[in-house]
Amino acid sequence: MEFLDEISFPVGTAMKANFKGYGKDLDETFLNEPATFYRILLQLYSGDEASARAFLHLLAATLSEKAGVFIDPVEFAHVVESGDRERLVSIISMYLEKLQAQR
Repeated sequence: MEFLDEISFPVGTAMKANFKGYGKDLDETFLNEPATFYRILLQLYSGDEASARAFLHLLAATLSEKAGVFIDPVEFAHVVESGDRERLVSIISMYLEKLQAQR
């Protein structure tokens, strides 16, 4: 699945290459290991939590815009940072359902 690259191009493309450097797949890590995704994201931003969270806030805004539903950026960042896979999958599923309905 090329999920993040698709919704956050071209940033997703750069992130994908960076995650490979850590031996991780960008999308699989995001969806299956969100806390690990956040830790790697934090490393990519040299430990700057504000920048890592800003990336997640922008990702939530992109999801909201593309699906036409509001995804709270602060909650979204917290979900990823805390590793709440169940909630993350719920948010992403809602996003995908809304996209399918728009087609």
